[in-house]
Amino acid sequence: MTFKGRTPLGIGGSRAVPVRSTWFHFSIATPVFLDNLPGHLIRAFVLYRTDGDFGVQEVALFDGPSHIQSFSTASRPRNDLSGALEWADLIDNVTRFTLSSQRRMKWGLGISVGVGFPYDPGGQITFTAAGADFETRV
Repeated sequence: MTFKGRTPLGIGGSRAVPVRSTWFHFSIATPVFLDNLPGHLIRAFVLYRTDGDFGVQEVALFDGPSHIQSFSTASRPRNDLSGALEWADLIDNVTRFTLSSQRRMKWGLGISVGVGFPYDPGGQITFTAAGADFETRV
């Protein structure tokens, strides 16, 4: 899915909310139990491409309504946040987000992605994949 920022309008050309950032939300199929053992979230990933000088600034992970952990990428140099990031480019805290401790899943994984475009409001972002790694354990 591709989204475009527009000047002076917000993402997707919104006239109501002219923003310089916005959030995208992904629901991930989540194995709560695998082979009768509880599923644990290890890491999540979001793959994307941009054609402008902007990108993902924050990723927040949720188990249903419960916040699991957030990751900030805003402190990275701008050239780390933009450009084509492909499957082979699983970069810690840019496209791959590993939990500080594994989380037993109860409901379902939600990934919220905060995208900022302060330097190029006319650019676009294309999300190519979002997902997660799970394992089972007692």
